Amino acid sequence: MINILNSKKKLGKQVVLMFTISQHSRDAYLLRSFFNLLDCGKYYASSTRNEGNFSVTKFFDLEHKIIPFFELYSLQGVKCLNFRDLEVFFFINLERFI
Repeated sequence: MINILNSKKKLGKQVVLMFTISQHSRDAYLLRSFFNLLDCGKYYASSTRNEGNFSVTKFFDLEHKIIPFFELYSLQGVKCLNFRDLEVFFFINLERFI
């Protein structure tokens, strides 16, 4: 997911890449286990809904942990298309710095 947030920076906006998995609050243990498996991210319990979220926002973790994991264990359906968008973003940025 790509979020555009208000910022105090010169342009007034900030782009944030975020990988998020959401599940019912009864699956909190599962979501917390992603932190141990991937050694990155954080678990957030919703205060308004019966759900929790595992989120990763660090660029390094997205590139070196999340993308390789899902290249090895591929997603299915629409989620696969979302993941491909993330891969394309990293490929475009990689080309800019070579």
